[in-house]
Amino acid sequence: MRNTAEFNADCPLCAASKPIYQMNNPCCRARFLVNQPSKQHRQDWLARWERELDADTLNEIRTLTIKLWEAKTAP
Repeated sequence: MRNTAEFNADCPLCAASKPIYQMNNPCCRARFLVNQPSKQHRQDWLARWERELDADTLNEIRTLTIKLWEAKTAP
């Protein structure tokens, strides 16, 4: 699992922090989730991805989403 600094360095879309996503990248999916307007939207996307993605990829997205959310909501 990469940390947030590593994914920013690896992905030019995430490094730019623009609302442009490459949904093949777990980092872009995590960033997409963090920018959803509600918890329900985030849960709906995760439920959809549970049907589409393998467990390792989904776990990476979840873990990174938690890290990004903590960074976003930190005082």
